Amino acid sequence: MNVVLIQRKPAQGWKQTVYSMISRGAEITANEIEPLVAYLAATYGPDSPSPRAGSKSEIADEGGLPAGAGKQILSRACVRCHKLSLVTSARKSNSEWEAAVARMVSFGAVLSSAERQTITQYLAQNLSNKK
Repeated sequence: MNVVLIQRKPAQGWKQTVYSMISRGAEITANEIEPLVAYLAATYGPDSPSPRAGSKSEIADEGGLPAGAGKQILSRACVRCHKLSLVTSARKSNSEWEAAVARMVSFGAVLSSAERQTITQYLAQNLSNKK
């Protein structure tokens, strides 16, 4: 669901997504397509408000994060769409974090090149699957 939460597509973009999902096996009847597209465009369209998946208490609990240059970026950019615990429980290699950050940017996460590098290094250093 997080993928849907961070996308901001107009109706035509959501229609393409719905048809793509149907082609991959989603069970949606013909008469459900237009209402679904209308809902997605209204709720997750370009003019809809950005959701915050993390609760206020969870966002405020950033004190549990390790110190480092990427801590504030993580708190600002990632919790816009993910619960902080989702990010902190993920254990990925450096290359997996690079791919995850690039994927999130492609979904609409707003990070400068320097922030991408900083957050990737922070995640790999502090939330790596390597011990």
